[in-house]
Amino acid sequence: MKLYDICILKTGFKLYSEGTYVILIDDGLKPIYMAEFWNFEEFNGAQIDAVDEEYLRLAMDVEIKEYQVRFKEYCDRNNNA
Repeated sequence: MKLYDICILKTGFKLYSEGTYVILIDDGLKPIYMAEFWNFEEFNGAQIDAVDEEYLRLAMDVEIKEYQVRFKEYCDRNNNA
């Protein structure tokens, strides 16, 4: 995994559910990353937290496309608020 990869939580971690999108934003402490956690159902916007690589897997192409659609919808909603 590398900086700015889009990952998926393999299992629940802290207050984040399995399947949450995770974008790696700082890799200075590998294998622990600072990351944005995006779960569009559970909270509005990103949460910033540290996560160990063992909880993550790289997102597949279909998951990346789904994230992009959902992120655009999020941005559209919040730009018109």
